[in-house]
Amino acid sequence: MACRRCGFGRTHPVPSLETLKKAYGQEEYFRSRGMWDEESSEAFGRRARSLAGRWGLGGLLDVGCGEGAFLHAARKEGFQVKGSEISAVAVSRARAL
Repeated sequence: MACRRCGFGRTHPVPSLETLKKAYGQEEYFRSRGMWDEESSEAFGRRARSLAGRWGLGGLLDVGCGEGAFLHAARKEGFQVKGSEISAVAVSRARAL
């Protein structure tokens, strides 16, 4: 589902924690996706600037932040960022940046 105003989406119905850990807890999931690139960094930057323009700068929480690509872009735009992620693989890769 996506918001008609801003385009942000959500998953409905919400999968169980067991299902999520099975899907996102595998190193292969993140290895196949790779780290973000220049194009995705710019897209995340545009999204962060859009949020800043609409709501102002402040704290930002990204639930399911993966490897932290959006958090990285939002921090560069001036947000105070925090992330939550269930995949130890993704957290490890995010911390290595």
